[in-house]
Amino acid sequence: MYDGVVTSVKRVYDTTRRQAQAQATRQDVLDAAGRLFAAAGYAATTVDEIAAEAGVSRETIFKAFGSKREVLRLWVEREVAGPEEPVPIQQQTWVSEMREALDQQTQLETAVAAVCRIHDRSIDAIEVLRAAAHAEPEIAALWEQARRRRRQDVHAVTELLAATGSLTPGLSTEEVVDVVYALSSPELYDLFVHQCNWRPERFEWWLVESLRQLALAPSR
Repeated sequence: MYDGVVTSVKRVYDTTRRQAQAQATRQDVLDAAGRLFAAAGYAATTVDEIAAEAGVSRETIFKAFGSKREVLRLWVEREVAGPEEPVPIQQQTWVSEMREALDQQTQLETAVAAVCRIHDRSIDAIEVLRAAAHAEPEIAALWEQARRRRRQDVHAVTELLAATGSLTPGLSTEEVVDVVYALSSPELYDLFVHQCNWRPERFEWWLVESLRQLALAPSR
């Protein structure tokens, strides 16, 4: 009887260990692919190069991911998600903090801080995806999906702001979404922080002030 219990426990342990090893290998591959994509671009990076950089075989990559395109998709998704698992925006910690905030200013500061953190860690991945989208139709589809998802996320954030106070007079909700979508874009973050050499903290302050003036109704 005890032998059966021990065998069962050992099987569970072995399965858990294999799953952990497989997950670690996947993360190593994503790390390696990210370094190569950022340095040389998506098109110029081969699966063989990713395998060599990650210390695994070509077959391991295809078994774990299926294609180089899927490696790119999961790398971008991981960089955007950061320490949290990729989950819908409604389930993310900073959105919960927005809901708990009692005023628009706190909500806005919370949202902008989160957006800047996301851009800071994912801008290389976003730029790789955007550049690859110009050359490959399949990657272009991924880029469009990412843009639509960001637009949906901005819409959700704008609705939270509207639930706490008024938006800019004279603009429809969709037009306010347009404003937030444009000013909070990764492209604008890259322009100010990496091309104009603004400190990230300076950009964050500027974005809060700009959105307060352009997206929210004036305080009385």
